[in-house]
Amino acid sequence: MRSGARWYFIHFGAARVKQAVLAHVERLLPGSLPETVVRHSRCSVLVVKRNPARILSPIIENCIAMFRKILHTNNDYALTIVRVVLGVVFFAHGAQKALGWFGGAGFGGTMQLFTARLGIPALFAFLAIMAEFLGGLGLIIGLLSRIAALGIAVNMIVAVFKVHAANGLFMNWSGHQRGEGFEFHLLAIAMALLVMIRGGGALSLDRVLDAVPRARYR
Repeated sequence: MRSGARWYFIHFGAARVKQAVLAHVERLLPGSLPETVVRHSRCSVLVVKRNPARILSPIIENCIAMFRKILHTNNDYALTIVRVVLGVVFFAHGAQKALGWFGGAGFGGTMQLFTARLGIPALFAFLAIMAEFLGGLGLIIGLLSRIAALGIAVNMIVAVFKVHAANGLFMNWSGHQRGEGFEFHLLAIAMALLVMIRGGGALSLDRVLDAVPRARYR
C-alpha cells in the first residue's frame, strides 16, 4: 500500500479478492470511500479517497479518554492534604534548585552539582530540577497531579540509590553520620504513590477539568 496526501493505492491481482480488499481498507481507514477500479493487465488498482475526519476521530477520542483517566479523581479531602503538603515541600526544594530561593544553590549551582559531582547527564539533571519545581507547583494547584507525583517519586528513588542508601535509614539527627539517610525519601515516595493511584482529590484543577462535558469529535 502506498499513501499520498489524499489517496491510497491498493494493488490486487484478481477480481474475486475485491471484496476482501475493500473490507481490509475499511478496517484500516474507517470511512474511506472507494473511488474507482482501474484494470491494467492482470492487476487491478483500487483508488481510495481518505475521509480525514472519520480516520482521525477514534484516535482523538482515545487520546481524550486517556487524558481523562490521568485527570480523574474523587472528591476526597484526605488526598488533598497529601497532595498539597507534598507539593509545598517539593516546590520549596525545587525553588532552591531552580531560582536560588530559601538559601538554595540556584539553577547553575545545582546543575554543576548534579553533572560534575554526581555524574548525572545534563538533560536528566534539568528534568530532576523541573520535576521538583514544576511538579511541586502542579501538586499545590492540583494540575496533572499524577504526572507531577510520578516525577517526584522518580527523583526520590534516584536520590536513594545514588546518594542516601549508603547512609542508612535515619536522617543525620546527631551529626555523626556521613550524610542523610533515606527515611524522608520513603515518606515522599509513599505520598507520591498515593497521588499517582488516586489522583489529586478535592479542590484540584484535575477535578475541574475532568468535569468538563465530553464532546464527540466529528
